[in-house]
Amino acid sequence: MHFANYKYESRSIGQSSSYANLNLTQDDHVRKLSNFAKGTLGVSCFFWCWAFKNSVQMTGNFDLGLVSFFLSGSSSFFLHRITKDGVKGFRPVGRNGRLLFVSTHVIVALNYALGAFLACTLGETIYYVFLYYCMGFTLLWFISAFLLWDLISNTFYINPEADEGDYDF
Repeated sequence: MHFANYKYESRSIGQSSSYANLNLTQDDHVRKLSNFAKGTLGVSCFFWCWAFKNSVQMTGNFDLGLVSFFLSGSSSFFLHRITKDGVKGFRPVGRNGRLLFVSTHVIVALNYALGAFLACTLGETIYYVFLYYCMGFTLLWFISAFLLWDLISNTFYINPEADEGDYDF
């Protein structure tokens, strides 16, 4: 049996959700994390530009999206940089790194939750379109945080020094 055909299982209790793909190799897990980081980086850049436009148009106010999307974009950029070459050169970020990266997504979700709260409390009318927009993106960014937690957890025990091709039995 050729060891390179062995499928890497990274789950352990309390570290990854039950939907984890058990038949993925180490490189597959890193590639999934890299693709997720690229997608999140693109979304963060788009919405950061939107927040910048909103801030320029506001008089005396500031869109907190400038801060929250900068944080999520920065963490996504860093994650993409460490995962872009696959397992080669990859070092797991560990529990504190996972908490830091996921917290940037939670900050974006909380920023949207604040927007939903303000849509209900500013003035005498409720801004329903803005409320639903903020509620939807609050949910999406919390889901994104959960997915990122899971993707990073799947890379905890990757050992880049042990190349799977070296074990040819």
